Amino acid sequence: LSYRQANSSEILGTVEGLKLYMEQNYMSSFVNLGQTVNEIKAQMKQYFQRFEDNTALICATFLDPRYKLRWWQKKPSDSQYNIESITDLLFEAYSTHGHLCPRNEIDAVSAPAPNEVRTEEEGVNMFDGFSNRGALGEQSFNDFLTSQFPQSQPIRQTQVSEKQLITNEVSRYLEIPENDKLNPYEWWRSNKAWYPKLAILANKFLCSPPSSVESERLFSIGGNIITAKRNRLKPENGEMLMSLAHNLKHLGFEY
Repeated sequence: LSYRQANSSEILGTVEGLKLYMEQNYMSSFVNLGQTVNEIKAQMKQYFQRFEDNTALICATFLDPRYKLRWWQKKPSDSQYNIESITDLLFEAYSTHGHLCPRNEIDAVSAPAPNEVRTEEEGVNMFDGFSNRGALGEQSFNDFLTSQFPQSQPIRQTQVSEKQLITNEVSRYLEIPENDKLNPYEWWRSNKAWYPKLAILANKFLCSPPSSVESERLFSIGGNIITAKRNRLKPENGEMLMSLAHNLKHLGFEY
C-alpha cells in the first residue's frame, strides 16, 4: 500500500488477504502457533471491522475495475442481492457527491441515450408551441393546463431516473471481466463516457491514498531542501522546490 499510485480500493483486499493467510496457517506443526493466530485474528477483527463496514472503502473497491465485488459480498451465495446492495450504496453516494461535479463537465463526457428517462423539466413537452387562438387567445394550451392542474414536484421522478441510470451503468460495468493488470486511473479516463455517473464517483473515491507513506516521503524531501544553511526560502519557493524534487523523476526528467 505504499507505492505511488496506490489508492483506498486496495485496503479491503489487503485485510481479506491477511485474514485468509491466517486461516491457511492455522494448522501448523509449530507449538502454540494456533493460539497466537487466534489472538491475532481477534485483534484484526477489532481493528479492521470498521474498514469492512466503511461505505467509502466499499465504493472505492467496487469502482476499481481490478476488484469490483471481489472483496465485498454481503451474501456470498446471493450475487443479485450483492449487486442491489452496492447499487443502493452508489446511489446514496451519488446523491451526496454527484452535484460536486460541474454540470458542463458531466455533459462533456455523457450524451444521454435515447431511452434514458428524463424529467419533465429536461424533456420536450408535446404541447409546447400549441395555441388555441379561439378560446384561449395567445395563451398556449400547455399554460392553460398548468394553470388548471398544477405540476407535481419532479423530485421523486428525478430520483427514480437517476437510480435507474446508475443501475444500468452498474450492470454494464459488471459485464466487463476483472483485470488485475489494469491501471484504474487510465481505465476510467478511457471509459468515463460509457459510465458518466460512476465516473464521477470513481473520481471522488479513488483519489484517496491508503496510507500516509507518500505524504511522509514529501516531508522527507522537504527536509533535504530546507536545511540549516538554507532556511530563508519563501514559503511559495519552498513549496515549488518540493513539488519539483518529488515529481521530476516520475516525468523522466534527467538532472
